[in-house]
Amino acid sequence: MLGLDSPTAHWATFLVICGVGTGMAINLPYTIVQEVTAFQFMFQLGAALSLSIGQTIFLSRLKASAQIRTPSISSGDLISSGASHLTRLAGGSEEFYNSLRQVYMDALHDTYIFPIVVTGVALIITIIVENKNIKKVAKDRESHAQD
Repeated sequence: MLGLDSPTAHWATFLVICGVGTGMAINLPYTIVQEVTAFQFMFQLGAALSLSIGQTIFLSRLKASAQIRTPSISSGDLISSGASHLTRLAGGSEEFYNSLRQVYMDALHDTYIFPIVVTGVALIITIIVENKNIKKVAKDRESHAQD
């Protein structure tokens, strides 16, 4: 869907959609934590594991794609140079620079599949998990506190 030649308006639209979705959902775990205290732990653990898994997917795909597209450069050199120094690594060759950029695009595409799958699984789980009304729980707590 996105590639090296994608127009700015195309990828900027995806960034806006992602930002709006994140902005609308970022406080939900903290609202839920009022009722389910173990949820906060799971939220933090999930974030830590997701970062680790995402980095592992990215680096393994980066290494595999680098061996295919740019066999003259070791994957270690590619990783240590980082995305910001690809022009230096390409040595002035525009064709080689585009190959290096494509290596990174391949790795990013595979990395983005992971959160999409996890989001789908989370959506299915939310249908299965018990639904609680926070307002009702607060009223029940108040009535028990008064007793």
